Amino acid sequence: MSKLNLKLRRTPKAARHQRRLSDNRHVKNSPVIEKIPSLSRRESEVLSWVSRGKTNSDIGEILGISRRTVDTLLSRTYQKLGVENRTAAVMCLIEFIQTMQNLN
Repeated sequence: MSKLNLKLRRTPKAARHQRRLSDNRHVKNSPVIEKIPSLSRRESEVLSWVSRGKTNSDIGEILGISRRTVDTLLSRTYQKLGVENRTAAVMCLIEFIQTMQNLN
């Protein structure tokens, strides 16, 4: 399992996320999520954080991008997955991971 290295901006909220990530827990942004057809790496990262219940603002802080960029990335993700909202996108992710696990 690989560790996700993030550069966080110095805000109190980002510092809390950094502490959570650096307390020897591995963030499971596994290669499986990056295999979802047609999603860019950044779209995969955003979807990974959505699956952990993060808001668009939180994701922006964690990844060091604006909330509007997160909105755009999610909009593209929904279009590529053929869904209309974050819940449906995460369900696609879960189904994809289960399918990949069944193949192994």
